[in-house]
Amino acid sequence: MKRHVATAVLLLIVAVPLFAKHRAVSSPGNKAACNYGVLDPDVFVNTLTIDATHVYYIDEFDTTLYRIPKSGGARQQLAQFPEVLVTAIAVDDANVYVATIVGDFSATIPPGDIWAIPKAGGTPRTIASGVLFVTQLASDATHVYWVSVGTVKLDEEEILSDGKVERVTKDGSSRQVLASGLSTPTTLSVDDANVYFGERGSAVGNPSIGLRRVAKSGGTTTYLLDDHLVADLAISDNDLVFVGASATGTAAAGLFRVARTGGAVQTLVEDENIDSPPHIVAGQVYYITLPDESSDALMRVPLAGGNAVLLRAANAVGNDFAVDDCGTYIGTNEDALVKGTR
Repeated sequence: MKRHVATAVLLLIVAVPLFAKHRAVSSPGNKAACNYGVLDPDVFVNTLTIDATHVYYIDEFDTTLYRIPKSGGARQQLAQFPEVLVTAIAVDDANVYVATIVGDFSATIPPGDIWAIPKAGGTPRTIASGVLFVTQLASDATHVYWVSVGTVKLDEEEILSDGKVERVTKDGSSRQVLASGLSTPTTLSVDDANVYFGERGSAVGNPSIGLRRVAKSGGTTTYLLDDHLVADLAISDNDLVFVGASATGTAAAGLFRVARTGGAVQTLVEDENIDSPPHIVAGQVYYITLPDESSDALMRVPLAGGNAVLLRAANAVGNDFAVDDCGTYIGTNEDALVKGTR
């Protein structure tokens, strides 16, 4: 599939050098109110998200958007996207938002579209077109936000310094650039007032790395950190947690925590093999590490700091998964969507 080729080249260009580290092992807990097991036994999931009741996921065999109850049951087809590849997905109270690119390409990843699909099913509508390679979506009450890594030239194995953070009203009527000229931004998170995003510094002629903040309404970008490459980002009540690497050499690479306002950076985990975005639930940070090509592991570490814990083999198709108060949701190499304990 062309998307996997593009992703492989992107990772080759912006790879994070990390350190490996041994961790304590414990058995996962069990919750009587939660049902665990295979939710969908016949699906190839590399992109997913959740809300209070359902899991929303893309079957990459036929680029179909489904949802299924978290407690199990029949899956529901919401939309199908023929001849395109899905690069990001998000959900709000009413819609699922999907970023796509045309599937037939070889030299340069083409611009794509962002779609809104009613959660209960209905006709997809385009809310933004001509967007550069989108790697993450987010939403609030009025807007959908995205981060574009920039122009990816596969044949030359380079990325141009035209990454952006943008937003559009949910009806698609008003689109706004919040930050531009960025060096391989791949992640963002939003709170009530701001958009937080990171730069990886791998764009041609632009080594800028760090953690940034810009008001949702636009304005001057605030540089929170300039000494850490930021690859993936999650937000809690008071903190930002990110996967990245230190430029100072104090903690080469791994999982880090910093206040939303910036300041001192706390190293939560040193690990060169972290292979997923972080997810924060109930004071714990969850992530997947890939120490070699044949095995990966689902891990957690306290948000406040402490020992990292091995939960189990993740057996994940890609680096996308979800966590809630009940469990974890992962697309596995057995072509299944699985709900497990956390």
